[in-house]
Amino acid sequence: MLRRVPTALVVVICLVCVLATGLVAFGSQRGLVAKVTDLESRLAEKEKALLSVQKENEALRSAAQKPATRPISMLYVSFPYKVRFVENELGAHLLPQEESAVLRTIPAGTVVKVNDVVGVNGQLWLHVTIPVYDGPMNVKGWVQQKETVPYTRDKVSQVRCELTVAAGSPFFEGFDFSRISPANMEVASHLERGMLGERRNGYTRLVTPGGRDIWVEDKYVIYPPPDDAPSVPWTER
Repeated sequence: MLRRVPTALVVVICLVCVLATGLVAFGSQRGLVAKVTDLESRLAEKEKALLSVQKENEALRSAAQKPATRPISMLYVSFPYKVRFVENELGAHLLPQEESAVLRTIPAGTVVKVNDVVGVNGQLWLHVTIPVYDGPMNVKGWVQQKETVPYTRDKVSQVRCELTVAAGSPFFEGFDFSRISPANMEVASHLERGMLGERRNGYTRLVTPGGRDIWVEDKYVIYPPPDDAPSVPWTER
């Protein structure tokens, strides 16, 4: 003979089902909100990168249309440093002249590679390679030597770009730090290069080419080796 289920028990079961459904929906909503927040943050950074590229394109167009304001007499000179450190934000020029168009703004904390050095009207100019992450290749331009400093050991902790992560290092791809967990970690298949985004709780966020954000533990971040032993005696000018 079938036994009748008490009405009170049925009500309790219904309430439990409703509550469980609500919790699942709430959890899903929280996850969705986190994803939307992450996407909005990444979109904001990409918009900044796009504006930077647009400004550079405008500068290049202006430079192509504007001839040099005066003749340039350049004398190539020997220089003992292979790299230099940019302590303060600096403009890289198309030509070794102050009035020449600026091709790119070099962020503070950048290590630049020195390609050539010339003397122009008593001033030393460095032709340097600048690491970039919003385009397919690095940028080259001219900066005054006096606006850079030697990249010595005491400057290493101040570097913002370029930083690297070796192949085989664990990382988390994404902007949202709160989503980092062992289950979400990946392993780098190649050398990752990027610009310092932020540091938090023993992790570093790098902005890599293409606008990718990756988080890695601080111990996996590789800084450029200092160039504090010039090949010949040198006095800063």
